Amino acid sequence: DGEKTETNYFQGLKNSFPEAVRNKISIKILDKLNTQELVGRALKAQREDPREREIWIVFDKDNRPDDFDRIISSAKKHSINVAWSNPCIEIFFHAYYGRMPNNTDAKQCISAFSTDFQKATKKEYSKNDKDIYSLLCHSGDEKRALELSKNKLEQSMNQAKIRKPSAYCPGSTLHNIVSKITSHRPKNK
Repeated sequence: DGEKTETNYFQGLKNSFPEAVRNKISIKILDKLNTQELVGRALKAQREDPREREIWIVFDKDNRPDDFDRIISSAKKHSINVAWSNPCIEIFFHAYYGRMPNNTDAKQCISAFSTDFQKATKKEYSKNDKDIYSLLCHSGDEKRALELSKNKLEQSMNQAKIRKPSAYCPGSTLHNIVSKITSHRPKNK
């Protein structure tokens, strides 16, 4: 789900693998689905192609505050993995630079990330940047980002008064899918 930010990030992640490995990885991205379609389209993709063993839905709370918890619950009920960010994917991107600030508003989060990104890359942040994954990896620390995202989610869950993902802010479960994918990356000799 999303305009291009998530698409470009995951396409960059896939492209970070050597070609021989990349050709064995299937990452299909379905852009611009409305809220009601997310779980249904994921199930349809799985039915249509039995090679799709692991289905993930990736989305932000900022685009669907009213349906956020419902989508996560429905996906889990249908054994679909969910990678979400609250308030937006940029909260996860912040982790590449060693912090996940307490931004609960997506616009504030994007603005704060843009500042960090520009300091690190000397480049303006664009949500449509096709090189976002590569830029984050080269200007930040992916391993640290994954650990920080996991720890920040646990902290947000412990501090939340309500036990549901929409209350875990700032938070993200993107570390789950990124860790899973990068665990298959060949080790440098």
